[in-house]
Amino acid sequence: DKDIEIYQPKDMFTVPEGTMGTKTIYALWAENKNNNDKPDYEEGKYSVTYNLNGGNGTPPTDENEYLADQTVTLKDGAGLTKAGYVFDGWSLTEDGQKIAGNTYTTPKSTDGGRINFYAVWKENKHTVTVTVLGLGGTAQVVCNGETANPATVSDGDDVIITFAPSTGYTLGSVLVDETPKTDQVKENELTLTDVTKDILVVVTFQSEDFTVETPDSKVYTGSSLEPDLK
Repeated sequence: DKDIEIYQPKDMFTVPEGTMGTKTIYALWAENKNNNDKPDYEEGKYSVTYNLNGGNGTPPTDENEYLADQTVTLKDGAGLTKAGYVFDGWSLTEDGQKIAGNTYTTPKSTDGGRINFYAVWKENKHTVTVTVLGLGGTAQVVCNGETANPATVSDGDDVIITFAPSTGYTLGSVLVDETPKTDQVKENELTLTDVTKDILVVVTFQSEDFTVETPDSKVYTGSSLEPDLK
């Protein structure tokens, strides 16, 4: 093989003494995938590592090498878990801000290096809401000793729905996500175990019936709010 002389732009080329005829100079092309006007072989490469940041599962891998200012498609969180949390993306630091979207652009520096992506975990919370239709009482959500409505609870928490009928009323019906649960109410309390999603509880109260006997021995029955004494 003959030695190849390589000339860069603006280099001086000297025709050897005694050379006759035409001397051909050939262009050499170097790959430049990131279009930064620097041959790829002169650039450092970036490698990528994924860190579960306290999570469980098998960390994703990426065997590719990336140039400066190139796009890395981030791996999803399939199979990754952390008790009480849900996977929410990747960050460049353990407690940093989540990278927006599912891609990351490598630095413009051509020095190369290792890029670490850390899993971002968001606490898995759910909302339990109680809606009372009409009059006749109130209802609240109790979780871990705290009372609220609506209530924000952690994944897997147990909650108690408490019912407080007004005077002259009693509990009418209870629907949990449109499923009847009235028969599960004990002493005006309904326990929901292992909450793993948002829940809507719809409650109604009804008037208590009464009986009235007048001095002339007539007996009337009806609602405590609307007695029929005509």
